[in-house]
This record gives sequence, C-alpha cells and structure tokens, in this order.
Amino acid sequence: MSRLLVAVSLALFISPLSWAASGASPGGSPAQVVEAYHRAFVSEKADAARLLIGSQLWMSGGAGSAEASDWEAHMFLRGEEIDQWLGFMMKEAGPFVNEVEVLSTHERAQAALVVTRETGRNKFREWSGEVVVWQLGQVDGSWKILGFFLSDARNPE
Repeated sequence: MSRLLVAVSLALFISPLSWAASGASPGGSPAQVVEAYHRAFVSEKADAARLLIGSQLWMSGGAGSAEASDWEAHMFLRGEEIDQWLGFMMKEAGPFVNEVEVLSTHERAQAALVVTRETGRNKFREWSGEVVVWQLGQVDGSWKILGFFLSDARNPE
C-alpha cells in the first residue's frame, strides 16, 4: 500500500512539472494556463502555446485609455490562422521578455477571466504594468484561451 501511495504521489508531482516544462497545462486552472502561455512565448515554443488556445482567438486593445470609445478591436483568428500568427510572433516579434503577476481570477459557467499585470518587451513594443484581461473557456475538460484585452496596446497606424 505504501508503494502505491508513493507512486501516486510521484505521478501527481511529476506530471505538472512536465506540463510546465512543455509550456502546456492540460487541466490546469485558468491562471496556470495563462502563465503557461507566457512561458511558451518566452521560450519560443509555438506548439506549446497553441495547446493552450481554443479554436478561435479574439484580440483587442485599450489604446492606453480608460475611455471605452478609444478601445480597438485588433484581430480575430480561427484554426490555421492561429498557427500562422504564433509562428509569426515567435520568429518576427521575439525574443519575448515578460513578467506576469496574476491580479485576479473569476470562474462561472465554464467561463473564466484572468486579470494580469505585465511588464516586458518584444521587437515591436515595450510595456510596464500593463493590465491584461484574459478570457478563457472550458473546452473538452481543459481551460483554453479564447481572447485577451491589452489595456495599453494600440493598433499600428
């Protein structure tokens, strides 16, 4: 019985470590999925990031304004478009540096919001203390990123 307990304990300990190493987090909490997504970007693992995104992805930005009339849609991607976007971001926008602090999470009816404060940079922009609202949904028993709102992001002119 004690060997079984040790084996189960090791399995429960090692499995999350392997998910974290790959950048994926099957069955993780919404906050863990967002954190794993960031690890995948920093380590330039597009495949790991893709595992954490649903079949559609909505992106928008606040243009650095608290005025809702200033907020902008950025893009909406489906299927292979997400793969192409991830490939572009990893090759053309990287390397990524990002520190993420989870400020809050809320779950209800297979939906979740994760609010983060992020400081980092890539080839195209730098951000400091940017508030990001992540929208996630339960898809086949796992949390998937469905969209995000970057409070400081502005569309290119």
